[in-house]
Amino acid sequence: MASASNFHHALIGTSGAGKTYTIRKMAIEFASQGVTQFVLDTQGDYSAGEFLANHDMKGVRVNEIKFGYGPGTAGLNPFSIHSNDEQGGYHHAVIGVLETIRLFNPAVGSRQKTLLRKLVNSTYQRKGITMENPASWQKNPPTMRDLLTTIRDEISSTKLRVGGEALFDGIEELRKKAKRLAKQARESASDEKRGQLQEEIDEAKESIFNKFQQIIEVEVDDEEKLPSIAGTVNRLESVHDMIEGVIVSGLFDGEQIRPKRGAINVLDLTSLNQVDQQPVFYLLLEKTFHSAVRTCEKLNPKVPDMMFGFDEVKLFTALADSPLSPINRFFTEGRKYGLGSLCGLQHAKQLTDEMRSSIGTLLLLPVAKEKVADIRKIWGIPEHLMSKLRPKSDAYYGFGNNDFVPIKLFG
Repeated sequence: MASASNFHHALIGTSGAGKTYTIRKMAIEFASQGVTQFVLDTQGDYSAGEFLANHDMKGVRVNEIKFGYGPGTAGLNPFSIHSNDEQGGYHHAVIGVLETIRLFNPAVGSRQKTLLRKLVNSTYQRKGITMENPASWQKNPPTMRDLLTTIRDEISSTKLRVGGEALFDGIEELRKKAKRLAKQARESASDEKRGQLQEEIDEAKESIFNKFQQIIEVEVDDEEKLPSIAGTVNRLESVHDMIEGVIVSGLFDGEQIRPKRGAINVLDLTSLNQVDQQPVFYLLLEKTFHSAVRTCEKLNPKVPDMMFGFDEVKLFTALADSPLSPINRFFTEGRKYGLGSLCGLQHAKQLTDEMRSSIGTLLLLPVAKEKVADIRKIWGIPEHLMSKLRPKSDAYYGFGNNDFVPIKLFG
């Protein structure tokens, strides 16, 4: 394990080859040496029961942290600020909030992002928290529900600038009425009835025009009210719907997580839908990375301080769409701050280029026949040698630029 403390490890093998067992065994080994472990569990393979039933724990504790929907489970508040990170705690928190919202709404536009940033800052200010005053970062942070309140108040304030909410609500009602009348006119068999409906439609159109004219007159008379008030309200309402969707998920109503040093902290995501697992993973990795940056006392330590284990890498590599995403920074910069990883995957191409170039320790277990050629192309192990590996028994071990050597995994 001393030579394996290159920090980043990958175990590649098909289902049933022994990846999960080996990751558990390595997590125990590192934890027994004082390295705090975080293991992401998406399928129940890393429960305390699985550890205790299959391994010599060497005195290592397993701390289960269960995520779910709503109270009684663990949760993360992306608004929380690390008050001792005076170089960027507030900024990192704002980015975390925006990224969380983006993960739930991948199609969010640039104007919506700009608007959201302003609304997030306003939500902090309402709690007396500002970027310029690091002392204020110690106050209780706002939540997604506080952000929703800020948006609702902003919508009301914007509408009041042109005569109150009644004006906007009146436009919406007239629009619905005109649409309803048009449908009735199309379905009516009577020319007389269609004529009456058309007159009502024309009246509704004129009323809508008159109300919009009021808005236009306000905007023309005061340049500060540009851009379009109506357009601003529409953007605010679309952002409001986004945040409601995030809140409805229930992912951010849980209790604060309490990891234990020197233990195997199992981050249990088994109760979450796969779609919801990704934003939680993103936040966990982002917070772990920044925690390591803050607490690192010596750059480039000889052994890791914390390690993050996650099986089924394919679920999370989709988050590596930016060089600055937490998963990429974790692999490319993590070692400097004492961060390591144990990642399991079924075939080589599930690793991104950034991840592959950063991993120093590889365990190649038996892979599916159609994936053997990838191993040869990437690491040069001939197909006939890979085909000799037996599940839950054999592997090729590679460290740094050294040649791969055959090993026995169990016994």
